[in-house]
Amino acid sequence: MLDISHALKNPGQIYPLEAEVSLPEMEAMGETLAFENARFVGELLGAGESVSVKGTVRADVIAHCARCLAPVRYAVETPVDETFVRAENASADSDAYPIVGTEIELMDLVRDAVVLDLPMRFLCKEDCKGLCPKCGANRNEHPCNCLEGDDDNPFAALRDLF
Repeated sequence: MLDISHALKNPGQIYPLEAEVSLPEMEAMGETLAFENARFVGELLGAGESVSVKGTVRADVIAHCARCLAPVRYAVETPVDETFVRAENASADSDAYPIVGTEIELMDLVRDAVVLDLPMRFLCKEDCKGLCPKCGANRNEHPCNCLEGDDDNPFAALRDLF
């Protein structure tokens, strides 16, 4: 939690804000994502009963390649411009983050910004060859000798139509 009492007492004043944020692992897009080096750099602007937080979120996301399952480190850097309002003043349909007492929690803001900036799937490299569907070998590391026949492919007959 970050104390923002100074910003609430001095509306219109801009304060520099830099914080490292610890993000727990989370399930997203069918896999477990881990986060490292999550950081917010920006400014805090007091506006009476609310504060505006504007800056940049950076984090490293650890996931797995969608083709070969190798670990992938994906760097995220995305701008944020969000508002925090006192919890008692927030409406049910508000997108604003809550101010609890005189403190705000940056973890939700950073997590949301990072997750919204993630690709639909992670690749270790654009030309990843993936795993062999027959023997399971990682074709990036060593080619396998499996023949890519259509023996057990129920859609193989469709190829003749084209």
